[in-house]
Amino acid sequence: MPVEQIINAAKEASFLDVLSTFFSILEYPAITLLTAMLLEIILPIGKTLRLSSLKPFFENISRKVNKEENSEAQIIFSSVFLPFFIIIIAILIVFFLKFTVNHDVIVSLLLLPFLLESKPVLMTTLSVKHSLEEQNKDEAKKNLQEIMVRDCSKLSEMGINKAMAEATSMSMFANWFCILVWYILLGLEGAVIMQLVAVMNRSFSLKEKRNENFGIFIHKVEQIMMIPPVILLFI
Repeated sequence: MPVEQIINAAKEASFLDVLSTFFSILEYPAITLLTAMLLEIILPIGKTLRLSSLKPFFENISRKVNKEENSEAQIIFSSVFLPFFIIIIAILIVFFLKFTVNHDVIVSLLLLPFLLESKPVLMTTLSVKHSLEEQNKDEAKKNLQEIMVRDCSKLSEMGINKAMAEATSMSMFANWFCILVWYILLGLEGAVIMQLVAVMNRSFSLKEKRNENFGIFIHKVEQIMMIPPVILLFI
C-alpha cells in the first residue's frame, strides 16, 4: 500500500534527512518569503530592531551633509553620494553574512523579518482605531504621527481616518509588498536596497523645507523602484 510505504519511509528517515528536505523546500523564493512573513508576525520584533529604526540616524547624517550654506552643486552631490554610500555599506554587510553563514536561505530568513513592515503598521492602525472609538483624538494623532511625516496635530476625526488609510496603504505597499517583489527579482540584496530607499525617502522627505533639493534624488529612486511592484500589482 502507498500509505504503508510512506509510513515506512518516514520511520527510516533520519533527522538529517528531514532537515535536508526542509531546507531544500525553503530554497524556493516563494516558500522563503512565506516563512519570513510568518516569522515577522510571530516573532516579538521591537521597533528599534527593524531597519526603519534607522530613520533618525539618517536624518542626523542628512543634516550634517545638507547644510544651509552649501551651494546647489554640493547639495546635489551629497544627495546622490549619501544614499549610494549607505546602500553599498548595507550590501557589503549582506555579502559578509552570506560568506560567514554560507547558506543564502538562512541569511534571508534572519534578515527578511526585520525588513518587512506589516506588523508595526497594522498595530498602529489598531491603536488609532481604538483611540478614536474611545473619543481620544489626541492619542489617535500621537499614534498616527509615528507613521506620518506631516504634522497630525491639527487633523479632525475625519482627517485622522483619511490620513490613516493613506499612511497604511502606502506603508504596506512601500515597506512590505515592494520588498517581497524585489526579493523575487534580485534576492536579499534587492529587498535590502528597497527598504533602505524607502526609509531614506522618509528621512529626506520633500515635505520638509530643508530637503526641497536634497530629497529629490532618493524620491525619484523610490518611484523608479516601485514601477515593477505596481506592474505586478495590476497584472
